Amino acid sequence: MQFLEALKYSKLKMAGSARQVMVLANYEMDQLKTYVEAYAKQADLHWKAEQCGYGNLMTALMAGQTKADYQIIFLFLEDFFPALSYRTQAQWTHVLLEDLHAESETAVKKFCKTIQNYLKKCPIKTVIVPPILNAPPLWPNAPVLMNDIQNLLPYVQAQLWAHFKSDDLVEILDLNQSLSALSPDQVRDSKALFHKGFPMSIEAIDCIAADCIRSLSGAFQAAAKKLLVTDLDQVLWRGVIGEDGIDQISAHPDRENHCHHVFQKFLKLLVSEGTLLAAASKNNAEDVSALLDQPSQLKKAGMILARNDFAEISCQWTEKSKQIQAICRRLNILPQDVVFVDDNPMELWEVSHHLPEVSCVAFPKSSSQLDTFLKELRSYFIKSKLTEEDKKRSRFYEQKKKAEAFKLEHANLDDYLGSLQMTASIEQVTDSNQERPFQLYNKTNQFNLTGERLSQAEWRQFLEAPNRYIFTADLNDQFGDHGIVAVALVYLKEQTVILHNLVLSCRVFNRTVETAFLEWIAAQFKEEAVTVKGRLRHTAKNEPCRAFFSQHCFVEKKEDANTKWFEAALPLKLPKHFIGVQSESLLKK
Repeated sequence: MQFLEALKYSKLKMAGSARQVMVLANYEMDQLKTYVEAYAKQADLHWKAEQCGYGNLMTALMAGQTKADYQIIFLFLEDFFPALSYRTQAQWTHVLLEDLHAESETAVKKFCKTIQNYLKKCPIKTVIVPPILNAPPLWPNAPVLMNDIQNLLPYVQAQLWAHFKSDDLVEILDLNQSLSALSPDQVRDSKALFHKGFPMSIEAIDCIAADCIRSLSGAFQAAAKKLLVTDLDQVLWRGVIGEDGIDQISAHPDRENHCHHVFQKFLKLLVSEGTLLAAASKNNAEDVSALLDQPSQLKKAGMILARNDFAEISCQWTEKSKQIQAICRRLNILPQDVVFVDDNPMELWEVSHHLPEVSCVAFPKSSSQLDTFLKELRSYFIKSKLTEEDKKRSRFYEQKKKAEAFKLEHANLDDYLGSLQMTASIEQVTDSNQERPFQLYNKTNQFNLTGERLSQAEWRQFLEAPNRYIFTADLNDQFGDHGIVAVALVYLKEQTVILHNLVLSCRVFNRTVETAFLEWIAAQFKEEAVTVKGRLRHTAKNEPCRAFFSQHCFVEKKEDANTKWFEAALPLKLPKHFIGVQSESLLKK
């Protein structure tokens, strides 16, 4: 974004009060603040950027207080080692450089500890921009050789990562990625240091501000995909199974099969992280089953993946777009949450033409393209943190398939639901068990009454406020434990229970979980409340939950902006459900 365009965006008027983004840095940050506000408004976020004051980074860190909603801590090597600044008053001598290196470990750890102490006092969503500009070329050896001073930069970056990698509220930018489109000479701007008080180019500021907003707003996680659909022949393995025969296909780790072997290893990694894997292939199902269902054939072909790694396998002679649509229906996943991999340009075009929401990626033609290919795939499947339920997701969908097959044995839906022997364990969220509920709340699209996304700070604020509660429901049936499948945010206002929002995992649609959950929530407040109110906000993705209030005997009372409000008197008149509810005494603060 050009600076004049950023300036124009930053001045746009938006309704409501602005959230504050505090920038902590020793350099002048006016241009960064402009870009931060511009990218925020481009993302429809009303954010206002402020700075702690020129040269006041350490003062702000030691003060340990802020009223901001978010913060960016922008660091340079000279923050850790002031003598290495181009504007330092210190005299550069070899003795100074040797002393600086000798004390570097202590100095870096001390500064990181100062930041750590500050963040304990100010626990809000934070992006740390680590140093990227190297020290002045002061060491007396050949520039192409490593030396003690040049090694300070990677050491500082490594220490920042070591100190903050486990802090859920802190993310550290990888500036090598953020600034990958710029050469080192395009990142540093020595002229700007003396004219504008900042040593980096406007192009670098642009890239960094954009990624800061993506990080603070949760855009990286929100854009993460859920399902990878892959072709089989010449992609998962080398060869065409229907023509060459089962004995001729291969994914062994040799030169000819290298791309296929590495791709399978990468897919196995994604599955272990909770990504769903499916196959869409123009093949005879019997040929594919003869490979994937027989351990001896899998071993002979050098296969890493087997049948149980796939949530769905579609082998038909219909268009790939139709196969993907059918897979999405069976898994209750939206096409925009899908990545499709194929080696055939015509297949990729056909899917992108009929399903433009699907992200299509071409399988590499040679091993020279493999790294770029894997980087692109990795960018679609990102997680800030893995939960235990992420690791079990493939098992959850296997249970879902067994339940769907079991459904065919019953004459009607009530008989089927009753025979599943479902029980729900309901818990109140506290600091100790909030990780998975927070993740589910922010990634659920289809059954999400408002489409709301919360930052970690907003989630904590709701969790810690008086008379506000977050509840979860964990579902079990005869096929196993489905984990946490529903999250509700609730608060009590006078004599009314406000259902701030409710989300439900797509894995358990049509199980009546939401009815049992609502019934239980209402029962917790029967002594204090006489009514229940809830809100519905239409999004592009939440059609499956739009009838929730009408199906549960709520009456629409008012509509403001894009939000409809519904109300029902206690005790609620609810439809039948098939869930046995277990819970301890809750409503603790």
